[in-house]
Parts: sequence; structure tokens; C-alpha cells
Amino acid sequence: MVPADETPTPAPAARQALTRIGAVWLLVFGLFVGAALAAHQYGLSMVDHILRQNPRLLYEQALVLYSQQRDFQGALTVVQSALAQSPNNHRLHFLACNCYTELGELDAAMTHVNRAIDNSPADHVDRWRYFERRGDLLHRTSGGPAAVPDWERSIELNKENTNLYFKLAEAYAGQEQYGRARYYLDQAIERDRNNVDYLYLAGLYWMKENNPMEAAKLFDRVLRLDRNHPEALYNAFLCAQHSGRLALAEEYLSRYLELRPDDKNARRQLERVRSFLR
Repeated sequence: MVPADETPTPAPAARQALTRIGAVWLLVFGLFVGAALAAHQYGLSMVDHILRQNPRLLYEQALVLYSQQRDFQGALTVVQSALAQSPNNHRLHFLACNCYTELGELDAAMTHVNRAIDNSPADHVDRWRYFERRGDLLHRTSGGPAAVPDWERSIELNKENTNLYFKLAEAYAGQEQYGRARYYLDQAIERDRNNVDYLYLAGLYWMKENNPMEAAKLFDRVLRLDRNHPEALYNAFLCAQHSGRLALAEEYLSRYLELRPDDKNARRQLERVRSFLR
């Protein structure tokens, strides 16, 4: 009989075999996972490389950062990468201009809007925006008169830009050229007939030219749209008083004082008008 402690048993050998098999599988699995991660990383790097080499995709990425996320510095960083690949792309320069404008760097904004204008085709659909933006920058840095030529060039390219007519009117009024100011404001009113601000301002321009009769027509239109417009009521009172229609003047001033009861000067004026009506 073989002693018990010398009897061969299959269990340790089997366990060793299983251990070896498990180790092999772990090694294979590890290699597979490593390869998959490497492939994923390579894919990401390729996508990043493609993005960096494609100005159009970079432009779209920057536009999302600018318009949707309001991340102007982030958008500018992406635009600068795109401009390194496409230095004459007018859309990229305009977006760079907008980013710099939002960041308060107006000199850099001016540089890029100039390049946008210089590199854009004469018939490009967005060219009017470039001239308007340059006018806006000039208005901020040098005042209204400096902005006028670019704004007028912009309005030639897009005659339906109502707000730009308004800006031109204000610029000419700032130079006391009220006839020219009214011309542009009339264009704005033609496109937005019920805009109270435009109508009221047109009335003020007529008053600046000492024509209260025409001004009164505009203030009346304002009050038909907004009967509690205090400034229009007060100026309508002045027009009615100037033309000798004191009963109407009293009505306008009374309505004004209902809205502005603390205006002591207007209250004295009302007493004076009523003294003439007694």
C-alpha cells in the first residue's frame, strides 16, 4: 500500500491549469481593452485634427459658442484657429469683430470688420451687416457723423433695415440737420407705421424746425396709439397753445398732469391757460 502522504492527487494540477488559463484570458482581455481605448483615443485625436483643419467646422463651433453660450472669449479662440487656416475668410473676420466688440476691444474689432469688408464679394448677402457694424464702431469711438457714410452704404444694400433708418435719423439730428433726419425717420415709419417712438421723434423734429402744426399731427398719432404717453401729451399741449387752441391745450395739459402730478411748472402753465379761458 502506498502511504497516504505520497498518493498523487489531480486537484493541485487542475487548479494550476485553470490559473494559467485565467491568466491568459486576463492578458487577452487586457490587450483587447487597451487596443479599444487606444483606438478610441486615436479616433478622438483624428476628429480633433479634422476640426482644426476645417475652417467651416470651426466657424460653426465658434458661432455656437458666440450665439448660444455667449462665451465670447471661447468663440474668439476658435475663430483665431480658423483664421490661421483661412486668413481671408470674411465671415470669420466678422465673427472675430463681433467677439472683440463684446469683449470691449474696439480697435481689434475695427481691424477685423475692415478685413471682412475688404475680403467679401461686392454682392455678398451679408455685406450690409459689415458696413452697419463698422458704422456702429465709428459711432462709439468717434460720434455720429463718422458713422453716417457706412450706415448709408449699408442702407443701400438692405433697404428694409428699419432700425438703421432710425440710427441715421438720430445721427443727422445730432448735427441739427432735421430735414435729413426726417427723411430717414419717414422711411422707418413707412416700414413700421405704429412705432410710437418713431412717431414721437418725428414730431420733435418738426418742433425743432418751428413747425408745430406738422408736429401736432405726429403727436396726435402717438396719442391714438398710446393715450397715456406723457411726453406726447405735453408737446401736444405746446402745439395747441402755439396755434391758439386753448381749450385743446387745457385738455392735453390736464391729462399730462394726471400722469405727472408733481410737475409744478406744468401746473402753473395750466392755471395760466385757464385764466385765458375764463
